[in-house]
Amino acid sequence: MKQQLREKYKQLRKNIPNKTIQSSKIADKIRNHTSYQQSDHIAFYYSCGSEVDTKAMIQKALLDHKHVYLPKVINKEEMEFYEIKSLDEIIHRNALGILEPEASVRAEKIEVMIIPGLCFDEKGNRLGYGGGYYDRYLQDKEIYKIGICFDEQLSDEAIEINEYDIQMDEVITMKGNFRKENVIEEVKQGVAQLLAKDDSGHGMDHIEHVLELSLRFCEKEKADKEITALIALLHDVDDYKLFGMENAQKLTNAKRIMSEAKISHETQTRVLESLARIGYSKALKGIRPLTIEGKIVSDADMCDAIGTRGILRAYTYSMKKGKPFFNKEIFPAEDMDADRYTQKCADSSCNHFFEKLLKLKGMMMTEAGKEEAKHRHEIMVSFLYHFFEEENVPEWKEYLDHYLEKSI
Repeated sequence: MKQQLREKYKQLRKNIPNKTIQSSKIADKIRNHTSYQQSDHIAFYYSCGSEVDTKAMIQKALLDHKHVYLPKVINKEEMEFYEIKSLDEIIHRNALGILEPEASVRAEKIEVMIIPGLCFDEKGNRLGYGGGYYDRYLQDKEIYKIGICFDEQLSDEAIEINEYDIQMDEVITMKGNFRKENVIEEVKQGVAQLLAKDDSGHGMDHIEHVLELSLRFCEKEKADKEITALIALLHDVDDYKLFGMENAQKLTNAKRIMSEAKISHETQTRVLESLARIGYSKALKGIRPLTIEGKIVSDADMCDAIGTRGILRAYTYSMKKGKPFFNKEIFPAEDMDADRYTQKCADSSCNHFFEKLLKLKGMMMTEAGKEEAKHRHEIMVSFLYHFFEEENVPEWKEYLDHYLEKSI
C-alpha cells in the first residue's frame, strides 16, 4: 500500500505547476517562522529533482549566522548531519544521487529540522522515500520537526503509520500550516464526548482545570508539553469509579481515543505508561509516575481535588453517591489501604477530607505541585475550622487538631 502511494506521489510531484513559486512562498514561511527565528541550530535537506527547493532557505540561514546542518548517508541504516558554512561545501553525491556535505563537524545540537516527504497529512504523518533514515535518526531526539511539501502533496486521507514512523510537529505548504495542536484538539473532543454526561465531578470541567494546571507546571518543570497535555486530557477516561476496574487496568478508552486521533505508537506508549501509574489508589500501593510529565499531571490532578474546587467537587461526588456533606455521628476511617479505599465510599464529604484530601499535600512530586498544594491545603483547613465552629461540634475541631498534629 505504501509503495503504491509512493509511486503515485512521485508521479504527481513531477507534474505540479509553479513549483518555483510555491518553493519561494514556503521559504518565506520558514524565514518568518517563530521556531526558525528563535533557533540557532537548524537542519535542512539539500533539495533535488522535483522536491520543494531548499537552497534559498539554506542560503538565508547562513546569512542569518545560523548553524546550518545537512544530512549525509553513512551506510544503509544510518544518516548523520554535518555543519556547513557555505553551499560550496556540498560536494559529494551519494549512491541515491543526492548531493551531500563533506563529513567534517557533526551536529551535536539541532533545534529545528526541515524534512522532505512524498506526502504528508494534516496530523503530521509522513510518507517518506522508504529508506527510514529520518525515522531512525529522530528516534528519542528533542527536535522540532517541520515537514514541507507542495499543496498537492498534502493528503486528505490519514497516512497509515507504524510504531517506527515519526510524526512531524508541523507541516508547511504554500497555503497552510498544520500543527500537532490539531491532534490535541481531536483528543480533547474525544474525551468531551466520552465524559459528556458525567455529573460526579470528573467531567470536562475537571479535565480542563487539570490541563491548565499541568501546562502551568510544565513551564516551571521544563517538560514535554504535548505528552503532558495528552496525559492530562486522558487521565480520567478509564477511571475505575466511572468505567469499572477492567477499563482501568487495560486503559481501553485512552487507547481508542489516541488511535482514532492517529497518534504515533511512540507517543501512545509514553502516555499509557504514565496513565497506568496515576491515581490515589495506585499511590496507596506505592505505584507512582516515573516521568516528569506523569508526575506533573498526577500533581495537577491531586491539586484540583483540594482547595475551593476540591470542596465543591467533594460535595458533588457525595451528592452523586447519596451521602451527606457532614454527619457528626460518624468519624473518618483512618489509614485505609488501597483495597478498602476503592471499595468504600466516604460516609460524608467531611470524612473524605480526612480520608484523602488532607493527605494530598504530602504526596506532591514536583516543586510546582508542592507550591500549589500548600496554598490549597491551607484553604481546606481554614474552611473545616470555620465549618465545625458554625456547626457547634467542638469534638470535630479537636479531631482536626490531632489529625494535623500527626501529619506534620
